[in-house]
Amino acid sequence: MDNLKKSDDLLKSAKDLLEKQDYAGVAGLAYQAVESAIIVLTEKINGKDKKSHHNRRKRAREILDLSKETLDKLWSSRNIDFYGNEKIGEGKRELDIEEIKESVGKAEEIIEKIKNALQEEKTKTGDTIIKK
Repeated sequence: MDNLKKSDDLLKSAKDLLEKQDYAGVAGLAYQAVESAIIVLTEKINGKDKKSHHNRRKRAREILDLSKETLDKLWSSRNIDFYGNEKIGEGKRELDIEEIKESVGKAEEIIEKIKNALQEEKTKTGDTIIKK
């Protein structure tokens, strides 16, 4: 994959659902948008995908200077949104509206950082990597 269309589409879906106040899946879609963008980033910079959620997040933290807590919070929100709990065996809970909005906002920020990093890489290499 050499562009961020999938990531942009996932984030757009999350934002559209949020606007409609249809909250189920919004935080999960926001996380998936970030992970999709991270895949593009790691493939471009490393020449291959890291092949695991943990390794992708770790490499994104290194490249983008993100805190572990930021990506862990998105991961946690994704799990709660999709499965009803943060980890297998933990009690069930739902995200509140503020947590959902925070997930979408963080996803937007991270994807913007990824776009900037890809643009910097493009400038270094002369490659065309961001396509609309």
